[in-house]
Amino acid sequence: MYHWNGQQWLEEAKLAASVGERGDQFGTNVTISGDLIVVGAHGDDDNGSSAGAAYAHRWDDGAWMEEAKLVARTGMTNDTFGSSVALEGDVIAVGAWDWDLLGSFAGGCTSSVGMAGSG
Repeated sequence: MYHWNGQQWLEEAKLAASVGERGDQFGTNVTISGDLIVVGAHGDDDNGSSAGAAYAHRWDDGAWMEEAKLVARTGMTNDTFGSSVALEGDVIAVGAWDWDLLGSFAGGCTSSVGMAGSG
């Protein structure tokens, strides 16, 4: 993360997944709104190889803190949940371009509403 101080961009923080592993692809998609950043990790393998995840980080007391790891309730191998992320108010939308519940490569999206600490 970089912050403009009026004269130059200064590095403010490096975000990382608290339980990230090599190959998670953390950071390939990022969205920010106010004090909340959502970072996609479409290679995360907690629900199977490349099932994917997204991480919410919030600016709190002078630092970016991981607030939640989001995974699809029905996540499976190769869903690539986290391949896109969007944020509007208290709603986070996370895309899964290879979610195949409706057929191979059908794609899908899920959302999380009212995250803790959101306003």
